[in-house]
Amino acid sequence: MLELLLEILVQGFLEALMTSGLELLSGAAGVSSDTGKAGTVLGLSVVGGVLGIGSTWVVPPLVPQPSAGVQLAVLLVGPMVAGVGAMALGAWHRRRRDELGPLDFFGYAFLCAFAFGVARWVVFTVTG
Repeated sequence: MLELLLEILVQGFLEALMTSGLELLSGAAGVSSDTGKAGTVLGLSVVGGVLGIGSTWVVPPLVPQPSAGVQLAVLLVGPMVAGVGAMALGAWHRRRRDELGPLDFFGYAFLCAFAFGVARWVVFTVTG
């Protein structure tokens, strides 16, 4: 149980860094969010996957060989936590009357975090 909690905390921390970095970069670069839903889905999937692969080499999984149940739980619970956090961030942005970005919605944040988790899982199982 402790391994599940630690793995979710590490993944959640890395996802929070990733989303805040994406928001800062897109704001600084003046990138508009007019890519449409398909472009947003594709972009967040690719970004989540690439960052998941890179983060696996920087921060390896905490448990050498977690059971299949723990791996599945991390793969599903981590993105759900990220989605709920994104909903909370979106509510905060609405209260401040800020413009909402794609990562302020549950579905987009879940997708990005799921791609992140799948990439970590694939790299871990292939190289582990």
